[in-house]
Amino acid sequence: MDALITLPVFAAKVWHYWVAPPLVAGGLFLAVSLGVGYVRKVSSHKPPPPRR
Repeated sequence: MDALITLPVFAAKVWHYWVAPPLVAGGLFLAVSLGVGYVRKVSSHKPPPPRR
């Protein structure tokens, strides 16, 4: 009976260790790319030239 309980716990730990780094890296990449995209869009905006 103990083997049936420890197998899912072991599988959960293994799953956590190999799936966590890609998820964290993807989240960091998404946050950085959104920040860079926002800054580029905001800083590239120029007001229209004044009318004469």
